[in-house]
Amino acid sequence: MNIETGFAGTEPEIRTLFRETFTASEGKKSGNVIAGFVSALMETSIHDDVIAFSAREDEKLLGCIFFSRMRYSDDPRSVFILSPVAVSPGMQKRGIGGELIRFGLTKLEQAGVDITLTYGDPAYYGRFGYQQIDIDFAQAPYPLSQPIGWLAQALGGEFSPLNGVPVCVEALGDPQLW
Repeated sequence: MNIETGFAGTEPEIRTLFRETFTASEGKKSGNVIAGFVSALMETSIHDDVIAFSAREDEKLLGCIFFSRMRYSDDPRSVFILSPVAVSPGMQKRGIGGELIRFGLTKLEQAGVDITLTYGDPAYYGRFGYQQIDIDFAQAPYPLSQPIGWLAQALGGEFSPLNGVPVCVEALGDPQLW
C-alpha cells in the first residue's frame, strides 16, 4: 500500500469513495451529504488550508482522509481538523484508516501544526492520541449534535485550551456536519 499526499486529478475518484463509504454505513442521504462536503473541500479551500492523504494499492483507491485548517481568533497556534475519513467498504477492518491517520498526524507534526481536532467516535480516535474535550477547551464553529465526539490532541506541544472564536474552511460551514 502506498500513501499519497494531495488530491489534484483524483477528485471524482475521491468523491465516489466517500459517497460509497458513507452510503454503505449510514445510508444514501448521508453518502450524498459527505460526498458534497468532500467536493466543497476540494473545490473551495485555499491550497494550504486543506490536506488530503490517500491510500492506494495497484492504482486502486482504498481510503482517504482530509485535514483542514481551523483558526482561533485569539490563539496563534496552528490547528487542523481531521474530517472526513473513508475506507472503501470492502477494505475496512484492515488498518488502512489507522495507517492514514498516523501518517497524516506525523506529516502535520513535521509541518509545525500544534493541535489537531476531530469530531467522531472517541473509542476509535482515542487509539491515535485524541482525547475528549468540551467547548471550554476548544469552541466548535457550530453547536455539536454529539458533544461526546469533540476530540483533540497536541502534536509535540502543550495541550492547553484554544482561545477565541473558531473559523473553519468554507466547506465545514454547513451546520448539519456538526
